[in-house]
Amino acid sequence: MIKIGQINTNREPYPLPPGVANGGLTITGLLSEYLDRQQFEPIFFTAADSTARSTMVSFGIESFFKTSQKKVLNLSYDRLDRQILLFREQSLFIKAMQYAKNHRLGLLHVHNNIFNVSHLLEFNQVPIVFTSHDPITPYHKELVNSIPQFHFVAISDYQKKSAIKLGINVADRINNGIETHLFVFNEKPTEELLFVGRLVEYKGIVEAIKTAIALKKTLKIIGQFNINNFDDKFNTALNRYFQQYRSLLTHYPRFNKKEIIDSYQRAKLVIFPSIHREEPFGLVPLEAMACGTPVVAFSQGALPEIMVDGVTGFLVNPAPDVQRGRYTVKKTGVAGLCEAVEKILSLSSGQYATMRRACRRHIEDKFSVKTMAQNYQALYRRLL
Repeated sequence: MIKIGQINTNREPYPLPPGVANGGLTITGLLSEYLDRQQFEPIFFTAADSTARSTMVSFGIESFFKTSQKKVLNLSYDRLDRQILLFREQSLFIKAMQYAKNHRLGLLHVHNNIFNVSHLLEFNQVPIVFTSHDPITPYHKELVNSIPQFHFVAISDYQKKSAIKLGINVADRINNGIETHLFVFNEKPTEELLFVGRLVEYKGIVEAIKTAIALKKTLKIIGQFNINNFDDKFNTALNRYFQQYRSLLTHYPRFNKKEIIDSYQRAKLVIFPSIHREEPFGLVPLEAMACGTPVVAFSQGALPEIMVDGVTGFLVNPAPDVQRGRYTVKKTGVAGLCEAVEKILSLSSGQYATMRRACRRHIEDKFSVKTMAQNYQALYRRLL
């Protein structure tokens, strides 16, 4: 039996508490739970207040969330908070490396936060698989290519191409997956538009709001404000939208998993207009489509890999001078989002039911957590 360590952060516990978003930690926990126990023994290095269907090792370190829930929920960290977070993550990683050596782990799979502990990697004595759930930067090249037995895994073809372009050695491309049995298919939604994500500029929340206003459609918004930037121009403008268009916009800053799933199921469609960042993947579209809900998204990053234009929703080019493909929707930007939304809302009941079933089938076929775990298992066997 080969022991495989999984580590991300101990900032939050796993599963995530209501109101907290961390896709990378969710994937780390799921992978530790879904590895084949006949081949591997997963060791999940996580916070002491986590619960998972795998062997957990915390070294007695509780999550920052346990003692500072309000700060984590509001993303309101001061300088001291960040130092405490860094210390706890580094402590977890140092102890995990020592544990890996003493208990003869086959390899250590690190997800995100690698730069917080990069100076410690020279002391590591087991092979490392590294998965980044954030965009790739030139700093990754220096790190990945300078450490022996360090294997970078891309989560999408887009991220893989970005890494290769920077000169990073890529061991494999493995898509993220979700628990499809939790995101239950619903054929008959009762609400209109839905946005799920952090209320930050690059997630495209303003573009989603402008689309709803232009079409005079209600938009349910689930996501956190970044309190650290509460007084900046972006958040001020966002609050102005909420106040001025109360009849169209409903904001839910606190949410749990059940509430999010219920919202996906009820929505006619989900808007995912990430505009200022090339998304390396995107769990929200997967979760929405698993419930049968089509997605309208800008064709940024890996979105064209996740969606099937005209089948599971519509892709939109972000701007006239940013053409990523020849899609069904010809307009760009917010005008394109409006055209895409109108196309879905104007489908006959039969056409719309077909699209919802296609969404569900697409996720079951390509993006289940079991498929993700199987692909990682194949990689582990190849490296060992």
